[in-house]
Amino acid sequence: MNLKEKTNNMLNFYGIRAKKKFGQNFLVDENIIDKTIEMSDIHSDDVIIEIGPGLGNLTEKLLDKSELVIAFEIDEDMINILEDRFKNRNNFILINKDILKVNINDILKQNNISLDSVKLIANLPYYITTPIMFKIFEESCYIKSMTIMVQKEVADRIISKPKSKDYGMLTINTEYYGEAIKLFDVPNTSFLPSPKVTSSIIKICLVKRYDAKNEEIFFKLIKASFAQRRKKLINSIENSNVLSIKKEDLKKILDKNNIPDTARAEELTIKQYINIANEIAGI
Repeated sequence: MNLKEKTNNMLNFYGIRAKKKFGQNFLVDENIIDKTIEMSDIHSDDVIIEIGPGLGNLTEKLLDKSELVIAFEIDEDMINILEDRFKNRNNFILINKDILKVNINDILKQNNISLDSVKLIANLPYYITTPIMFKIFEESCYIKSMTIMVQKEVADRIISKPKSKDYGMLTINTEYYGEAIKLFDVPNTSFLPSPKVTSSIIKICLVKRYDAKNEEIFFKLIKASFAQRRKKLINSIENSNVLSIKKEDLKKILDKNNIPDTARAEELTIKQYINIANEIAGI
């Protein structure tokens, strides 16, 4: 019996179906799961955080490879299945909470988890991919890497380069907190039910490589810059309610950094944005 058949049997046994409101598409391709596990570089002493385990097809392999899996699942129906499926596993912690409403660092400490090697591996719910990523970047200082499945178009945005149509807020936020590579694409036939989009596996090593003097100003600058990306950068920032700076002051800063006032948001590198933010912080 292959994994797709096994998944169908499980759904029929419990009398449930995938829920659109939770963005559920169950991964049923064992080769994709094995490849993801292999490229995640899991060691036997690693603590794995999984978001949205669903029926537990990926979870089962994670439990075999790691010291502990902490899974966050919001769907009560999935909770019942996961509790049944892994009731004999002593390296599994299941938390029935919305990942966006918990403090991951607190949960790790409350459970006396070793913080030396924590990794996140998950097939993320596509409708909240970006909020989850930003949350991990900003709050979870103990996570060493993220190996996540996202929509291919999101993956393209994450790894894009300046002057490309995909380059934007998500690209710069990711680059600020880590280094991302796309591992491989996943066809929609690997899921039950099949989504209408192709997916990709992305790995992000969370090593902070940049340091803005005032991170609040830096991230406000990024948000303002891409608020109207078709406009010139200087106009987009001026028209935004996110960042308060006089146009003449901004022009001076751009001139100082050899950035023409005709430049658009997608043309600047992260280092240029940091330089601008640092200048604004000094005003």
